[in-house]
Amino acid sequence: MKTTALLILSQLGITLLLSSFAAADFDPRPAAKKIDSFLNAHLAGKELAPNPTISDEQFLRRTYLTIIGRVPTIEETNQFLEPTDPEKHSRLIQKLL
Repeated sequence: MKTTALLILSQLGITLLLSSFAAADFDPRPAAKKIDSFLNAHLAGKELAPNPTISDEQFLRRTYLTIIGRVPTIEETNQFLEPTDPEKHSRLIQKLL
């Protein structure tokens, strides 16, 4: 029951974050920190650790499959992997949505 509530709460938080990106003056970092601290506290209470950070290649593949239901082409992969811009993950999500 608590796990279901946690999943619903995290999905709601993610939805709110993504829907708020349209506002130019909205900074999602404070909300993301609150969600992260809530999830970390829940995991610590169950003696679990969060998954390690994934690579850019894994992020790209998972994002394409989740949002548009296919893997990225070679060209799309190269375009994403070449830049070292720290905002490329956010830009990819906005592009695919």
